[in-house]
Amino acid sequence: YIFTLEGSTLSKAPPRPVRPLMSHSTDHDNPSANIPEHQVPTDLGSPRPERPVVKPPSGSISSSSGLEEVSVKRWRTPASHNFSEHRFNKPTTCEFCTSMILGVFGKQGMKCTECSVSVHNECSAIMPHDCFSTGDPGTSHNYVLTNFSSPAFCLFCKGLLAGLSRQGLQCTLCATCCHVECAGPLDSVFKCPPCSVTEALPNVSFEHNWLKGNWKAGCCVCGSGTSSKTYMSAFKCFWCQDAVCSYKCLASRQEVGPICSGNDRFRKVVLPPTCLIINGDDCANWKVEGLEKDVTPIIAFVNPKAGGQMGEQIIRGLNALLNPRQVFNLSKGGPEPALKMMMNNPHVNWIAVACGGDGTAAWVFSVQDKLGMKKCPPLAHCPLGTGNDLSRSLGWGPGISNPRTEMPEFIYSMGRGQAHLLDRWEIKLSSEGKSETKVMNNYFSIGVDAKIALQFHKTRNESPQLFSSQTLNKMWYAKFGTDNMIGSGPVLTPYIQLEVRKSGKSRI
Repeated sequence: YIFTLEGSTLSKAPPRPVRPLMSHSTDHDNPSANIPEHQVPTDLGSPRPERPVVKPPSGSISSSSGLEEVSVKRWRTPASHNFSEHRFNKPTTCEFCTSMILGVFGKQGMKCTECSVSVHNECSAIMPHDCFSTGDPGTSHNYVLTNFSSPAFCLFCKGLLAGLSRQGLQCTLCATCCHVECAGPLDSVFKCPPCSVTEALPNVSFEHNWLKGNWKAGCCVCGSGTSSKTYMSAFKCFWCQDAVCSYKCLASRQEVGPICSGNDRFRKVVLPPTCLIINGDDCANWKVEGLEKDVTPIIAFVNPKAGGQMGEQIIRGLNALLNPRQVFNLSKGGPEPALKMMMNNPHVNWIAVACGGDGTAAWVFSVQDKLGMKKCPPLAHCPLGTGNDLSRSLGWGPGISNPRTEMPEFIYSMGRGQAHLLDRWEIKLSSEGKSETKVMNNYFSIGVDAKIALQFHKTRNESPQLFSSQTLNKMWYAKFGTDNMIGSGPVLTPYIQLEVRKSGKSRI
């Protein structure tokens, strides 16, 4: 099955004879599926098993959780701050009330010796017992050097991440920021939020998991907007995305209750951490229990090399919207481990999304065939490739230019989807006594067209820095196409015979 966007149509027509030369290449991102010049298709055999794809129509996501709140899973053990008087040598803001700590002589305020939070003397007595240096449970951060387009501060030393480019590190999972030299000390006291449990927790809700620093969303308590003084004092829940501007508003927010109901907008496609049971590193053995019936969690397959190489940005965006355990980087093991996990949890109504080009979707389909999946999840297509012909035909659009703004709406559409069937065909080829079988999802190519796609693939593997955008990739296709048009190529028409079979009938 596939998902297509609202307003698009998907018609099923009888298979048509394939012309000798076609203008489209079959696979922009996995040219191993392309047909080399010397091979000639001799039989367009019986149709392959249809695969589900996704079409999100108009609709809404229910905000009711329907979860019987029997107990609450706590991620951290609350701890008191260890305050001591401190002299501030530069302007400092109180992280409780967000007012300036005033004074010229003596020790103007208080500072926690554990987490370095700075407050007024009078504010230290009413600070919530939530010191962020108590050795949080969770996983180590996955830091990468990052270009920050707006001011960002180190969570450990509170210093500005200065510079014109690659100012510091940012975790791809929880977006924690720090200096390169502060990464080690920070990781020892502040870890990524837990995304799973080690044993089944039936009828258990989970509490908010507040992340500190560098958040720009408006405060859900006082309604204040963002400003430079609230960068380090702001908090955001990792799961529901609620943000508060200070410890004072955090205390007010916690009075409402510790239970986190998740993000209402994406609740239908997010895998709650208390429902995912992980014991060991092999994701094929992951178990999902206690999931609500109307939840259809997404499993995202991201190809970081596709098209404009925006895969890393897509991974960060998906980690912020979903459970990071739902996002898989195809450069690290391919789609097989995640598909095995889906097979081992057949009671879950999964949705798969291929983030890449047409070849990425074909890759996922081919592994499903290899594993012999009896219950194939519907597949949506997030267009990150060069041509994105499959995405265009299904209504998902020609591509994504700004993942930060476009991915939330894309994920929201996934939760309102309807499934349709996608025709697939098995193509048998023979050459010099040898035969080979390939699968066609929506088109295939032979001769010069396939040769151009193969040149593109080899050149991109040798020099990936030359293929940094969709526009640049199309320019490379134009270059290879011009070179092959000027040169002479083999005439394949006299050697091609196509036989199309359907319902026991054949046509040549």
